[in-house]
Amino acid sequence: MRISIPALFFCIVLLNKTNDLFAQQGITVAGNITAAGKAVEAASLSLLKTKDSSVVKLEISDKQGNFEFNNIKAGNYFLQADVVGYKKFFLPAFEVKDKNIRLDVSSLSAGVYFIKVVNSNKILNRQFVKL
Repeated sequence: MRISIPALFFCIVLLNKTNDLFAQQGITVAGNITAAGKAVEAASLSLLKTKDSSVVKLEISDKQGNFEFNNIKAGNYFLQADVVGYKKFFLPAFEVKDKNIRLDVSSLSAGVYFIKVVNSNKILNRQFVKL
């Protein structure tokens, strides 16, 4: 069996490009929002760049309060949550490197929420004031 040089070159280039596609799939930033022990459905979530506050992706939490931003590139971001009956909430900036990140937001008492950031070695506390 004889393989021509151009055909071999084409196969090498094709394999290299396929590898690049898989390498660029990005990181997942996911989490859960709960209030008074119950999931917060239909929260509007925006993933924003810290550099200029430009919107990277938008998501809505599901019935269990889960949300997920897929194919996120490495960089610095913050999360904005908008929920009917609550003031707009901004999660402090966090860095996306090479691992998936989980952001869990749950209420501790009326108007006070605990934010847990997993896989980035940070645990943050912020106020989430009820109107």
